[in-house]
Amino acid sequence: MKSQSIVFPKVGNQQEECEDYLFASDTKMRYAIADGASDSIFSGLWAKSLVDTFIDFDNLSGDPEIVIDQVCRRAINAWHDKIEWNNLKWNVKNKSVLGSYSTFIGIDIKKIEKNYRISCMAVGDSCSFILTGRRLESFPVKDVSGFGLHPNLLWSGHGEPIFEDSEIQLPNYEMKNYTVDERSGIVLASDAASKWIMEGGVERVRSLLEKLPEDREYWDDLRIKGEMKNDDISIITISL
Repeated sequence: MKSQSIVFPKVGNQQEECEDYLFASDTKMRYAIADGASDSIFSGLWAKSLVDTFIDFDNLSGDPEIVIDQVCRRAINAWHDKIEWNNLKWNVKNKSVLGSYSTFIGIDIKKIEKNYRISCMAVGDSCSFILTGRRLESFPVKDVSGFGLHPNLLWSGHGEPIFEDSEIQLPNYEMKNYTVDERSGIVLASDAASKWIMEGGVERVRSLLEKLPEDREYWDDLRIKGEMKNDDISIITISL
């Protein structure tokens, strides 16, 4: 199993301004992308907290309601603990306590005899693409009309830690399982890149699996030409 990944900010922005975050672990066979919402503060940090919590979570195969609840709780506390609340200016703090928002796509892969079991969890319009031969399946968005709407988002809650007996607002999430063979390939992407991938179909997914361009100039050029929306982009490719 081998993965490649890229994450770049909007054209004209510095890398540290990127609010997308990803992590690819070939060892754990877990991969995730979160796309922080630009209109909320500390959303890049929230995206990182979500992805890191998912990658390190001990058991993703349990009851989905329990899994998503525990992932959210741990991510909320990780987000909260990384913010220096006492050093924030009053106007920044007033916005921060409203919380941060992000979409999310994460997959967990398990080897089962000659096949692979892929468990996907998604909130919003960051997507996974699974290609086997000429068959391409996308999740959770099924066609390009699903982009540009108001996607579901994961919320960090208000600026306070979460305790075991604290109630939290669970997101509208989707889960799906796939069984594929070793000929398959997987691509994960945030929304702008997902729409571009979907527009290109099977051949675009196949091309990315063969070689994921790692130079920023390639991706900036696509966005400058209008072939892709000028947004933060993150992509992970996985060859089984």
